[in-house]
Order: sequence, then structure tokens, then C-alpha cells
Amino acid sequence: MVRQRPATARGILFMSLEDESGLLDVVVKPEVYQELRTVIRGHVLLLVEGIVQRNGRAASLLLHRAEALEKIANDE
Repeated sequence: MVRQRPATARGILFMSLEDESGLLDVVVKPEVYQELRTVIRGHVLLLVEGIVQRNGRAASLLLHRAEALEKIANDE
């Protein structure tokens, strides 16, 4: 996972997540980042939920929720 916070993004965090199917850009608004900061910064494997946004052929995910996959595996 790659995290970027450009100075011109008004506090929005951009993450690139990768799985077997390819890359997905994830957009994290400042208020969501504050709520999920420890999960986003503290874990390499994440389960993310949000709204898919499309612009032509490009797609991104507006993040609403994130959980550490390690936590999910340990809970089962």
C-alpha cells in the first residue's frame, strides 16, 4: 500500500491498494482519516469499504470503512 498526501489536496489522503486483479486508488477524506488513522497507518493488509467512483475508464474508491485483515482472521 502506498499513501500520498499532496499539499494541494486539502487534507485528502490517497492510497493505492493492490490485489491479484490490479491497482485501485482509494480516496480518504480528512474526517474519515482521523477516525481510521490507527488502522490505516498500523496495518499492511486492509479490508476496505466505500463507494466506487468512475471517471471514464478510471475507477477509485471513496473510503468509508477500513479494518485490519489480521483482526478479522483472529476474530474467526
